[in-house]
Amino acid sequence: MASKPTELTVETASERDAAGWNRYVESHPMADLSHRFEWKTVLETAYRKECHYLCAIADHECQGILPLVHMPGFLSGNRLVSMPFLDQGGVLGSSPDVESALWGAALRLADRLHVNGIDVRNPPTANALLSGDEARFTLTLRLPSSTETLWKSFRPKVRNQIRKAEKEHLKTERADLGRLAEFYSVFCENMRDLGSPTHSLDFLRGVFEAFGNDAQLYLTEKPGGGVVGGAVGLRSGATLTVPWASSLREVFKSCPNHSLYWKILSEAVEAGDQVFDFGRSVIDSGTYRFKKQWGAEPRALNWKSFNRQGVPTPEDLFRPSSHLAAVRIWSRLPLSLTNWLGPRVRRHLSN
Repeated sequence: MASKPTELTVETASERDAAGWNRYVESHPMADLSHRFEWKTVLETAYRKECHYLCAIADHECQGILPLVHMPGFLSGNRLVSMPFLDQGGVLGSSPDVESALWGAALRLADRLHVNGIDVRNPPTANALLSGDEARFTLTLRLPSSTETLWKSFRPKVRNQIRKAEKEHLKTERADLGRLAEFYSVFCENMRDLGSPTHSLDFLRGVFEAFGNDAQLYLTEKPGGGVVGGAVGLRSGATLTVPWASSLREVFKSCPNHSLYWKILSEAVEAGDQVFDFGRSVIDSGTYRFKKQWGAEPRALNWKSFNRQGVPTPEDLFRPSSHLAAVRIWSRLPLSLTNWLGPRVRRHLSN
């Protein structure tokens, strides 16, 4: 007698499914930090977002996932996004049929919620041809087995800037969660200067609480004390990602960012990490060139937008280059005002 075909169902994952969800993320070659279940907890707690984590199940096992977050409101365009605030997301499946089932469930969800569409940030591609001011890339560095090999791989200019930071007696060390507010102070000032609203302290604290030992805080201090830079590192599998990093402009001449990244990269090698992800940058921007000088390879981010029927549409994102006047005004506002207003705006901007 022929066996009964395995039935595939798509369900909405809850907290009790977190372990199985993350096991699937760990097993999938295209998975990324952004697929981790912990983000559901962070976004629901810090920003009160409605998260719909779709999981395809057969034989009581997860066969595919699609994390979606409802981003309502004028600034967000009332859309489902996979994943907001992060570089990647999208559908992961064990077969095209599984991916199709997840996408079908997403479209039905979009129709039920009456959203305007779905934004999917698929894994990056090595050969995508993107150009123009808005071409976004993630930059990753394949890590060697020793810090000596890593040091020798840097160009002389990078090594000299690391040495300059040491001569200026800047020191970067790992810090505990109790010092997160010190990083946040630097982060807020830097983001204000860039003309960009910042995440809330509760959001960053939620990241550390949700990711536990996979979350790391680094602080760079000047002689005599005083934090002038810092970064948040998040580990997923054998990849360490730095989604948020900042240094004060007043000490740029002392190369604080080189002290910061040399310390993080060194510890990543010592921990046995295989890949370091510098995070997203717009092509040919200052941050893009900074990351590339360490030997990082750019990969084009594959962001796609669809309407409620699944038809591809142009992206509907807040673009700084299209709002230069707003960016300039924000960069000149008092820090106390941007610290208060920034998180209230940022929670509605998915990019």
